[in-house]
Amino acid sequence: MWPNVNFKLLLAAGYVTAVFFISWAIYFVPEYFWLEKITADWSAGLLNLVGIVAYSWVSGSKAFVNEFEVSQDCTGIQVIAVFAGILIPLPRVGWKKKALALAVVAVSVFGANLIRIALQIWLLYAGIFPWSWIHYPGGLILGVISVAFLVIAADRLIPEIGDFAESVIESLLAEVKVAGKTNY
Repeated sequence: MWPNVNFKLLLAAGYVTAVFFISWAIYFVPEYFWLEKITADWSAGLLNLVGIVAYSWVSGSKAFVNEFEVSQDCTGIQVIAVFAGILIPLPRVGWKKKALALAVVAVSVFGANLIRIALQIWLLYAGIFPWSWIHYPGGLILGVISVAFLVIAADRLIPEIGDFAESVIESLLAEVKVAGKTNY
Protein backbone atom coordinates (compact mmCIF):
# COMPACT_ATOMS: atom_id res chain seq x y z
CA MET A 1 0.00 0.00 0.00
CA TRP A 2 1.18 3.51 -0.66
CA PRO A 3 2.32 5.14 2.58
CA ASN A 4 0.58 8.50 2.08
CA VAL A 5 -2.69 7.23 0.67
CA ASN A 6 -5.64 7.47 3.03
CA PHE A 7 -8.03 4.49 3.04
CA LYS A 8 -10.99 6.86 2.69
CA LEU A 9 -9.48 8.23 -0.50
CA LEU A 10 -9.17 4.72 -1.94
CA LEU A 11 -12.76 4.05 -0.94
CA ALA A 12 -13.80 7.32 -2.60
CA ALA A 13 -11.92 6.41 -5.78
CA GLY A 14 -13.71 3.05 -5.88
CA TYR A 15 -17.03 4.80 -5.29
CA VAL A 16 -16.43 7.30 -8.12
CA THR A 17 -15.46 4.43 -10.44
CA ALA A 18 -18.68 2.59 -9.53
CA VAL A 19 -20.73 5.77 -10.09
CA PHE A 20 -19.22 6.16 -13.56
CA PHE A 21 -19.78 2.56 -14.67
CA ILE A 22 -23.30 2.26 -13.25
CA SER A 23 -24.36 5.58 -14.80
CA TRP A 24 -22.76 4.68 -18.12
CA ALA A 25 -24.41 1.24 -18.23
CA ILE A 26 -27.87 2.58 -17.39
CA TYR A 27 -27.65 5.35 -19.98
CA PHE A 28 -25.96 3.58 -22.88
CA VAL A 29 -26.87 -0.11 -22.67
CA PRO A 30 -30.70 -0.32 -22.81
CA GLU A 31 -32.82 0.81 -25.73
CA TYR A 32 -35.10 3.65 -24.55
CA PHE A 33 -37.59 3.95 -27.40
CA TRP A 34 -40.35 2.84 -25.04
CA LEU A 35 -39.51 5.77 -22.72
CA GLU A 36 -39.34 8.20 -25.64
CA LYS A 37 -42.82 7.05 -26.71
CA ILE A 38 -44.27 7.38 -23.20
CA THR A 39 -42.70 10.83 -22.83
CA ALA A 40 -44.17 11.92 -26.17
CA ASP A 41 -47.62 10.53 -25.27
CA TRP A 42 -47.75 12.17 -21.85
CA SER A 43 -46.29 15.47 -23.13
CA ALA A 44 -49.02 15.62 -25.79
CA GLY A 45 -51.59 14.87 -23.11
CA LEU A 46 -50.29 17.67 -20.90
CA LEU A 47 -50.31 20.12 -23.81
CA ASN A 48 -53.91 19.17 -24.61
CA LEU A 49 -54.83 19.69 -20.95
CA VAL A 50 -53.57 23.29 -21.11
CA GLY A 51 -55.40 23.97 -24.37
CA ILE A 52 -52.67 23.39 -26.95
CA VAL A 53 -53.62 20.93 -29.65
CA ALA A 54 -50.97 18.22 -29.57
CA TYR A 55 -50.60 14.66 -30.69
CA SER A 56 -47.90 12.06 -30.34
CA TRP A 57 -46.87 9.83 -33.17
CA VAL A 58 -44.20 7.34 -34.14
CA SER A 59 -42.18 6.98 -37.30
CA GLY A 60 -39.91 3.95 -37.34
CA SER A 61 -38.05 4.05 -34.03
CA LYS A 62 -38.63 7.76 -33.40
CA ALA A 63 -41.32 9.33 -31.22
CA PHE A 64 -42.75 12.81 -31.79
CA VAL A 65 -44.96 15.44 -30.18
CA ASN A 66 -46.43 17.39 -33.07
CA GLU A 67 -43.37 18.18 -35.21
CA PHE A 68 -40.81 17.72 -32.41
CA GLU A 69 -38.81 14.54 -31.97
CA VAL A 70 -38.56 13.21 -28.43
CA SER A 71 -35.10 11.67 -28.26
CA GLN A 72 -33.43 9.74 -25.46
CA ASP A 73 -32.01 13.00 -24.08
CA CYS A 74 -35.55 14.40 -23.81
CA THR A 75 -36.60 11.64 -21.42
CA GLY A 76 -34.28 12.65 -18.57
CA ILE A 77 -32.77 9.17 -18.41
CA GLN A 78 -29.32 10.73 -18.15
CA VAL A 79 -30.28 12.39 -14.84
CA ILE A 80 -31.83 9.17 -13.56
CA ALA A 81 -28.69 7.25 -14.60
CA VAL A 82 -26.42 9.66 -12.71
CA PHE A 83 -28.59 9.50 -9.59
CA ALA A 84 -28.68 5.70 -9.78
CA GLY A 85 -24.90 5.72 -10.12
CA ILE A 86 -24.62 7.92 -7.03
CA LEU A 87 -27.15 6.00 -4.93
CA ILE A 88 -26.51 2.33 -5.74
CA PRO A 89 -22.89 2.10 -4.51
CA LEU A 90 -23.47 4.43 -1.54
CA PRO A 91 -22.18 2.68 1.59
CA ARG A 92 -24.27 2.24 4.75
CA VAL A 93 -27.64 2.85 3.06
CA GLY A 94 -30.23 0.09 2.86
CA TRP A 95 -31.59 -1.12 -0.47
CA LYS A 96 -35.17 -0.15 0.40
CA LYS A 97 -34.09 3.43 1.04
CA LYS A 98 -32.09 3.48 -2.20
CA ALA A 99 -35.04 2.06 -4.17
CA LEU A 100 -37.42 4.64 -2.68
CA ALA A 101 -35.03 7.49 -3.49
CA LEU A 102 -34.54 6.22 -7.06
CA ALA A 103 -38.29 5.92 -7.53
CA VAL A 104 -38.82 9.48 -6.26
CA VAL A 105 -36.05 10.76 -8.56
CA ALA A 106 -37.39 8.85 -11.59
CA VAL A 107 -40.97 10.09 -11.11
CA SER A 108 -39.75 13.65 -10.42
CA VAL A 109 -37.50 13.69 -13.48
CA PHE A 110 -40.28 12.29 -15.66
CA GLY A 111 -42.74 14.92 -14.40
CA ALA A 112 -40.22 17.74 -14.73
CA ASN A 113 -39.45 16.69 -18.32
CA LEU A 114 -43.13 16.65 -19.22
CA ILE A 115 -43.47 20.18 -17.87
CA ARG A 116 -40.26 21.27 -19.65
CA ILE A 117 -41.38 19.87 -23.01
CA ALA A 118 -44.87 21.39 -22.70
CA LEU A 119 -43.44 24.74 -21.59
CA GLN A 120 -40.97 24.83 -24.48
CA ILE A 121 -43.64 24.03 -27.06
CA TRP A 122 -46.04 26.55 -25.50
CA LEU A 123 -43.35 29.29 -25.55
CA LEU A 124 -42.67 28.57 -29.22
CA TYR A 125 -46.32 28.40 -30.29
CA ALA A 126 -47.13 31.56 -28.30
CA GLY A 127 -44.38 33.36 -30.21
CA ILE A 128 -42.53 34.29 -27.03
CA PHE A 129 -39.18 32.76 -27.98
CA PRO A 130 -37.74 31.08 -31.07
CA TRP A 131 -36.89 27.36 -30.86
CA SER A 132 -33.16 28.15 -30.97
CA TRP A 133 -33.49 29.91 -27.59
CA ILE A 134 -36.00 27.59 -25.99
CA HIS A 135 -34.54 24.22 -26.83
CA TYR A 136 -30.90 24.35 -25.87
CA PRO A 137 -30.31 27.29 -23.53
CA GLY A 138 -33.82 27.16 -22.09
CA GLY A 139 -33.79 23.40 -21.65
CA LEU A 140 -30.34 23.55 -20.09
CA ILE A 141 -31.39 26.20 -17.57
CA LEU A 142 -34.52 24.24 -16.62
CA GLY A 143 -32.41 21.07 -16.38
CA VAL A 144 -29.84 22.65 -14.06
CA ILE A 145 -32.60 24.00 -11.81
CA SER A 146 -34.27 20.57 -11.74
CA VAL A 147 -31.04 18.75 -10.93
CA ALA A 148 -30.24 21.22 -8.13
CA PHE A 149 -33.68 20.61 -6.67
CA LEU A 150 -33.22 16.83 -6.97
CA VAL A 151 -29.82 16.95 -5.24
CA ILE A 152 -31.39 18.81 -2.32
CA ALA A 153 -34.35 16.41 -2.21
CA ALA A 154 -32.07 13.35 -2.41
CA ASP A 155 -29.94 14.70 0.43
CA ARG A 156 -33.11 15.12 2.51
CA LEU A 157 -34.20 11.54 1.76
CA ILE A 158 -30.72 10.08 2.19
CA PRO A 159 -28.55 12.35 4.33
CA GLU A 160 -25.75 9.79 3.99
CA ILE A 161 -25.05 11.27 0.53
CA GLY A 162 -23.91 14.56 2.04
CA ASP A 163 -22.20 12.82 4.96
CA PHE A 164 -20.20 10.61 2.58
CA ALA A 165 -19.24 13.55 0.36
CA GLU A 166 -18.22 15.61 3.39
CA SER A 167 -16.02 12.82 4.78
CA VAL A 168 -14.27 12.43 1.41
CA ILE A 169 -13.66 16.19 1.16
CA GLU A 170 -12.30 16.26 4.71
CA SER A 171 -9.96 13.37 3.86
CA LEU A 172 -8.77 15.15 0.73
CA LEU A 173 -8.11 18.36 2.66
CA ALA A 174 -6.25 16.43 5.36
CA GLU A 175 -4.09 14.74 2.70
CA VAL A 176 -3.34 18.08 1.05
CA LYS A 177 -2.38 19.53 4.43
CA VAL A 178 -0.09 16.55 5.19
CA ALA A 179 1.43 16.65 1.68
CA GLY A 180 2.18 20.35 2.15
CA LYS A 181 4.17 19.60 5.29
CA THR A 182 6.05 16.63 3.82
CA ASN A 183 9.34 17.14 2.04
CA TYR A 184 9.74 14.91 -0.99
